[in-house]
Amino acid sequence: MKKFEIHQDKCALKVGTDGIILGAWTNVNHQKEILDIGTGTGLISLMLAQRNKEALLTAIEIDKDASQQAQSNFSISPWKNRLTLEHSSLQEYNCTKKFDLIVSNPPFFNNALKSESEQKNTARHTDSLSQEDLLNYSLKHLKTEGTLSLILPCQEAEQITELASKKGLFLQRRCIVQNTSEAKPIRWMMEFSCTQPDSITEEKLIIREKDKRTYTEEFKMLTKDFYTIF
Repeated sequence: MKKFEIHQDKCALKVGTDGIILGAWTNVNHQKEILDIGTGTGLISLMLAQRNKEALLTAIEIDKDASQQAQSNFSISPWKNRLTLEHSSLQEYNCTKKFDLIVSNPPFFNNALKSESEQKNTARHTDSLSQEDLLNYSLKHLKTEGTLSLILPCQEAEQITELASKKGLFLQRRCIVQNTSEAKPIRWMMEFSCTQPDSITEEKLIIREKDKRTYTEEFKMLTKDFYTIF
C-alpha cells in the first residue's frame, strides 16, 4: 500500500481483491463515525481512514491473532489516533454508539465443507456471523441517515438484499463486479440505508482486460490511491 503497511502472517485470510475494492468504493465522504465488522488485517479501516481525514474508526475482530495483528497494523499507521480495535464477536460487542457507516467484508460460506483450521472457518463461514445478525445489529446501531456497506458473492448478495428489505434496510447503490467483461459477475458491492430510494444507483466494475492479466483502467482508477503498482 502507498501510505500504510499491512502485516498478515497471523491472519487466516490475507489481503484480497474483495477488501481492496470495498475499501476504495464505499462512500466515506461525510461519515465521521465508522464501524468495521470483522476487520481481519485492518485493511478496510486503514483505507477508510486514509480516504476521510476526520473519520473515527472502530474495528471489531473475533479472532485473537487477527485482532492483535490489526492492532499492530493500526499502531504503525499515520492514523493510529483515529483507529480503535475491539477483540470481540459482533454478538458480544457492547456498544451504545450509533454510526454513520457500518462496513463489512463478511464470511459467506453457509453449510459448506470446512477447513481443518478453526481460524479459517471463523473467517469464512457464517456460523459466527449470520446475515441476520449483521442486519439486526446494523438496524440498531446506524444513525438515521447511516449506511451499511457490504461485499458478497452474487447469490448471498441477493439473499441479504431480500432479507434486508424485509427488515427495513433498503438497497441504495450496487456495483456488480466481474473478473473480465466476458465473465459472469462474481461479487456485488452494496450500500443500504433505512430510506427507500426512488431508484437504485447501478454500477459495474470489471477487474481485468480480456487477456486476464492486464488491469482495466476503471480498476486502476478505483485503487490508484492504494496500490503501489499503479
